Amino acid sequence: NDGDFDGNGTADAAATRTISATATGATLTNAGPINIASDGTATFSALTAAGTASTAYTINLAASGISVTGTSHELTLTPGAPAKLLLTTDVQSTVRSGFDMTTAPKVKILDSADNWISDDTTANVTVALVDPSNTAGTQSAEVSAVNGVATFSSLNYSAAAATGYKLQFKLTSIDDGNGGTTAVTSSPVRSSAFAITPGAPAKFAVVAEAASSSANNANIRDSLGLNYPKFKITDAFGNTVTSTGDVTMTVSASVRTGAGQTGVLTSLSGESKTETAGEIEFTNLKLRGKVGNYILTFSASAGSTALTA
Repeated sequence: NDGDFDGNGTADAAATRTISATATGATLTNAGPINIASDGTATFSALTAAGTASTAYTINLAASGISVTGTSHELTLTPGAPAKLLLTTDVQSTVRSGFDMTTAPKVKILDSADNWISDDTTANVTVALVDPSNTAGTQSAEVSAVNGVATFSSLNYSAAAATGYKLQFKLTSIDDGNGGTTAVTSSPVRSSAFAITPGAPAKFAVVAEAASSSANNANIRDSLGLNYPKFKITDAFGNTVTSTGDVTMTVSASVRTGAGQTGVLTSLSGESKTETAGEIEFTNLKLRGKVGNYILTFSASAGSTALTA
């Protein structure tokens, strides 16, 4: 060497030498330069390497002003701790409000160097619905990884029918092995956009109410006298359904009870209708009977399922 070390490897008092580590293709942290001790040794106590798993890297050492032996070390990396996500199974393009998604989205668990941790069972991942205005709601489900993959089965959202919805996945914590979890700060991953369409018929609502009076055995008009009593059929969230023929709506009539009521019902016709594109209009509803006060009661059903008003 240049005389800074004696034959026993002891440095001169005035000498300060350093050593550094490098690796082609891998990222090293805490790689120096660090000072060489007076006994001629140097310890990289916190040296870490990040790169592609199962790839062999060579760590090279270089000192300032002196020659060193054993300057290279071969290292093969394995995946690190969970740090980020990769969406591998995207959402379906359309889902009905209130119905389970038929495609289960999946995300892989990656370390900070993008290596898939194929045996991970410690990562916990949440999902939230992002609305068309790009606002993420609260998390709707949390899934733990199995063999490095978090699978979200049977996701179900009741929401306004629209395009431009997305799902947002986020790695939130890692099981610590002692019954607890350690929080993880990670960037969310979003799915492709998808549409939510109206769900199953669940409710009916008045569009145009029946008039308060009508001629005997004549078509009952709406309250404005312009059209006929009309209703819309909606799903549980309030989206107007787009189906035709799934819902039957019926009308029953009864005489108003109480002192002075004189009505006598003879017949009610046109009292049953099915929906067209989510609407039902009673265009030929007629009540025949003695002059008096009557009550019309509307009900609707989809098969054996009664709809609520």
